[in-house]
Amino acid sequence: MINNFSKGFLALLLCLFTGLIIWKKSGSFSYLSSPRDKSIQVECPLETLSCSFETEHGPIGISVNATIKPLAPFIFTLTHEDNFLKNARIHFEGLEDYMGLNNFSFTPTADKTHWQARGSIPVCTTASKTWRVTINLQTPSKISSYWFKLQVL
Repeated sequence: MINNFSKGFLALLLCLFTGLIIWKKSGSFSYLSSPRDKSIQVECPLETLSCSFETEHGPIGISVNATIKPLAPFIFTLTHEDNFLKNARIHFEGLEDYMGLNNFSFTPTADKTHWQARGSIPVCTTASKTWRVTINLQTPSKISSYWFKLQVL
C-alpha cells in the first residue's frame, strides 16, 4: 500500500510534469530551447530608440518607446513586412555578470506585422551596464535567435 507521503510526492511530480508540458506548448520555453551558441550577433544601436537587422525572413525593426533605464517600464515594438512569426521573445542578461531572469514575450497586433512587449530591467550597482539582448523569433518551422549589446546608463 502506498503511504500518504508517496501519494503526495507522485501528485507533485505529476503537477510539475504537466506544468512543464503546458509551458513548452505556450512558446515560453523557446528561449531555453534555443541554444545560445547558435544565436547570431547583429548590430542594433537600440540606444537611439530604434534599429533594424536582417533575418533569414527579411528585415526586422525594433523600437522602444523611451530610453531604457533600470526599473523604468518600457514598450518594445517589433515590425516586419511579412506575417511569418508565430512567437517572439526578448531576453536581457548581463554581458559579463548575472542580472536575473529578464524575459519578455511579444504579443502580436491584429495584422501580425507589429508585435509588442512590455518590460523593465533591474537596477545595477554601477553607473552603467552593458546588456546582452537576445531576440528569439519562432516561425511555424523553426526558432532563430539574434543578439546585440545594449549600453544602459
